[in-house]
Amino acid sequence: MNGGTLNAAAGDNTGGQSLGIVTNSATIHGGTVAATGGVPTSGSSYGFGRTDLTINGGTVTLIGDTNAFYPYDTLTLGDGVMAVALASKTGADATAYDPSQLSTYKYIQTSYELPVITVAAPVLPAAGKFTNSKTIEINCETDGAKIYYTTDGSEPTQNSTEYTAAFTINKTTTVKAIAILNGQSSEVASVTYTKRSGGSGGGTSYHAVVAENAENGAITARPSAAAAGTVVTLTPVPKESCTVERVIVMDKDGKEIPLTNNGDGTYRFTMPNGKVTVVATFTEIEHGAVCPSKGFSDIDPNAWYHEYVDYVVSKGLMQGVANDRFAPDITTTRAMIVTILHRLEGKPAVSGKVSFDDVEAGSWYADAVAWAEANEIVGGYGDGTFGPDDCITREQFAAILYRYAKFKGYDVSKSADLSGYADVSTISDWALPAIQWANAENLITGRTATMLVLRDNATRAEAAAILVRFLENVK
Repeated sequence: MNGGTLNAAAGDNTGGQSLGIVTNSATIHGGTVAATGGVPTSGSSYGFGRTDLTINGGTVTLIGDTNAFYPYDTLTLGDGVMAVALASKTGADATAYDPSQLSTYKYIQTSYELPVITVAAPVLPAAGKFTNSKTIEINCETDGAKIYYTTDGSEPTQNSTEYTAAFTINKTTTVKAIAILNGQSSEVASVTYTKRSGGSGGGTSYHAVVAENAENGAITARPSAAAAGTVVTLTPVPKESCTVERVIVMDKDGKEIPLTNNGDGTYRFTMPNGKVTVVATFTEIEHGAVCPSKGFSDIDPNAWYHEYVDYVVSKGLMQGVANDRFAPDITTTRAMIVTILHRLEGKPAVSGKVSFDDVEAGSWYADAVAWAEANEIVGGYGDGTFGPDDCITREQFAAILYRYAKFKGYDVSKSADLSGYADVSTISDWALPAIQWANAENLITGRTATMLVLRDNATRAEAAAILVRFLENVK
């Protein structure tokens, strides 16, 4: 049911059951729900029955008359509010239902004002014109929501194409998308992308991105021709047993253009008003005795994070999860990050005990957490816990590095304009200054050109890269 009012009342009976609502499964969105059990001479009077009823928003009122009880197992009220087998022996004092004590149950009425769970609309790339093709990436801020989209101008529904990965369009297209979670639908997001019909597109000039041939690898640009102000992505691909040493971009006058490392093996720059030349240098890797990560079977010598892992392993900042595994793609915990910073400081001793209830004395991370807390590098969740085994998010990582930089007396005055990222509104208020600083220092950049994805957990490879950038760039 969506909105409106649902009333279910059972009349009195002379035996058996008097039922207000009995259901195995129902989902009710908004509105008002009331269920009243009748008065039986014998038998049972039900206000609600059975096991799984989900009510999203509005008001639910459970009413039972004399000898009424509520024999359901779980009632989900709005966003995770649970009620189990409501009944009463003494009016307002609710107790769990006990069939052997049926005669002692008396009148009870319980009302709940329920929150309305909303689903955020999908986020599409900004509208604009493209030359050959355009990649469409769709995101949604609501965890667990599925995205459905159309490219023919029709309204998307749950029967439309489900979004599972970025897709490419090569003609003028209107993309419409909707997000759905537990039967709730978001507003429709609709963006039109226009393909240019040859030439300069009505006066707009497109300039070539020329990638010079290189030994031991190649580099591609996307797009390969762009108007001034367009973000161009570069992807260097080294040959086997080689790695990227340097990537530079020069304008038509030979002046080097600022380049951003995306942290995933790609780079980006903003196209100037003229042709640019891209030069990539690749070097061969001797993945042998001189390579600190040579003992890890899961470290690809050609992976974007290889050099970062080599650095943190050689400095003793990070270790493997086993003798032969570094596990670059698994998430990093809060205890791991604090321990790395503690090692970086030379494992200073700390007097006094840690105040967090969930940090056990003598644990492998206890000294590191105590040091970080004493120096105001971490503050926990505000409820007396630290969450040492919780996966650390990119947002939390930035905040901890920000406080560590303050502790070291480094300059933390830099602040980036994040308005170009579509998910900037998801940044927590307490983390915003840290994110602006970390982005300005090129420690944490977007997972894509338009998405920061700060609520995602940081992998061990990302942690290694961020730490190395911090040590090299922040003073």
